[in-house]
Amino acid sequence: MQRRAAVSVALVLAVGAPLAWAFGNTGGGAPAPVLVAPPTPEIAVLEGAPEGAESAVVLLRGDARRVLGRVPHAAGGARKGVLLRGGVDPQAGVVAQEHPSRGASTYDSALFVLDATGVRRLAGAVTNASRPLRTRSGTLLVQRGADGEAVEPIDHTLRERRDTLRIDAVNPVSGELRAVWTGLGQIAFLACALEGDEALMWHLDGPRAELLALDAARGTTRRLRADLHLARDFSYDRSRAEVVFAQADDAERWSVRALSLRDLSLRTLWTASSDHLMPASLGDRGIALSLPDDRGLGLLSVTARGAPRRIAPLGDGSDSVLHHHGDWISLRHSEVQREVLSLMHLPTGASATLPEDGLVRDVVGFTEVP
Repeated sequence: MQRRAAVSVALVLAVGAPLAWAFGNTGGGAPAPVLVAPPTPEIAVLEGAPEGAESAVVLLRGDARRVLGRVPHAAGGARKGVLLRGGVDPQAGVVAQEHPSRGASTYDSALFVLDATGVRRLAGAVTNASRPLRTRSGTLLVQRGADGEAVEPIDHTLRERRDTLRIDAVNPVSGELRAVWTGLGQIAFLACALEGDEALMWHLDGPRAELLALDAARGTTRRLRADLHLARDFSYDRSRAEVVFAQADDAERWSVRALSLRDLSLRTLWTASSDHLMPASLGDRGIALSLPDDRGLGLLSVTARGAPRRIAPLGDGSDSVLHHHGDWISLRHSEVQREVLSLMHLPTGASATLPEDGLVRDVVGFTEVP
């Protein structure tokens, strides 16, 4: 019988005690109070065999499983997705690599949209391993471009190729493309959605590394920082109008920083000797991050100074938060030779994991509105 990719429903956690206590404590004394997490919400997951030539967007809720559609791609090619619409008529956008990369080619992928009407290929020349972005107003954006001329080293010093870069808005029905931003450089990275139709973009062009806010409706750009080197893992805290990200201080230390969009002031929240902190804003709950020395998931306060509090629902490992949906987060937990996707209920700490069956999976989003 084929194994079904379902989310575990064991979601009970004792307050102030590990999960095993809630189910297995038989000692004396009054039992600890027990909080019961609500049923897991529905999620959309992109899944396929590691070296396969097709991946499916699957809707999962408990043991229920429904395939929204399937996307073709090069064998073993990169594929990433985003949920464009939830509810009873969900829609997803997927960037999938169409052709194996030759040499240093970068734009071998295509954008597909999947919904109840079928699967549509809307645009090519999309940046490999990039993720489409949906603004809060609903505009679909993708990174596209064309390879620049090869650049030879000078005096044994490597030089970066300058590509033609663009951010395009895509009509998910007609496939019509509209340029929101164009330029030259090594990458124009769609970082996260801001308010309305604005999206955050990190642009690297040789010695220049700038952070921009793109208005997808008007096609206008405002520069937030002119020099933001070695920055990554951007997320947006709506309650404080701040962009949270990680940035290298030197070869051994990275800091979690917050950039105010009100006055463009920059503050450092925490510094550690880890190059994969992967901070993600959870609003008033704080900033989730992966603790140094692979100690699992931690939570950093945005108001009080001090080290993050260890949560680690899946124990030691590297934890990256993928989505935040009301009381739930989805996260990717990685250990040596092991990787698992999980949902965590923040108020109780209960977690539910997807099966470890050898498929490559990526959480596309929660299909319900918080």
